[in-house]
Amino acid sequence: MSSDHQRIGDLEDHLIRNTTLLKKNEDELRLAATPRERAYYKREIERIRDATTEYREELHALRNDNVLAAEVDSLTRKLDSLENKVDAVLTSVSTLRVDLLVRFDESERIIIASVVDRLTAQELENTDRILRAIDEGQVSEREMVEVIEYVRVELSQLQEQLDSSAPRELVDEATRASEVLSDPELSVKHKLKTGFTIIPFVLSYEGEIELGQSANLSRLWQRMRSWWNQE
Repeated sequence: MSSDHQRIGDLEDHLIRNTTLLKKNEDELRLAATPRERAYYKREIERIRDATTEYREELHALRNDNVLAAEVDSLTRKLDSLENKVDAVLTSVSTLRVDLLVRFDESERIIIASVVDRLTAQELENTDRILRAIDEGQVSEREMVEVIEYVRVELSQLQEQLDSSAPRELVDEATRASEVLSDPELSVKHKLKTGFTIIPFVLSYEGEIELGQSANLSRLWQRMRSWWNQE
């Protein structure tokens, strides 16, 4: 057997092992209960994706007269399949939703669960990044207080605006968030973490809120999204 054919066989063995490893890490990721654990297993899955990139480059180099095109094409399809599986695990809504929820304790999850269930993948990712910035101390208490007051005022105006024809879930969640943001017993950080998730939820009801208020909340959302880029 030529060295090229031997390498084709080795690459196929690596793909089989990485496919098995992906399934193992996917299962562990599903069971992980803390942000640290989830970050570890996601990094392990990302390493598998990095490895497939290296295998693809090597396959390209092996495409010559000594290696049948059919062998290379077969292995390329298997690489494509593995990469697609990796991307599906890392970008699935269920994965992003759990990444976000594990940042809260059980009582907080009960408060925000219904809102989180309605967020898109991009909204979940942005929300998780904002939570990470808050948890890592990248946001000053003064900034948090300002945002809390801003959201509280906007929600108060929204509640006055909504009538009996408004979606029940929008009315209920706006009321719930207002109660959290106004609760004198809760810390500033707690109020912000459990209250701000209402913003993308409200914005998804664009037809139910006034244009000016929608613009205000959109600007606030952009302001909060900038937090994870702060040093």
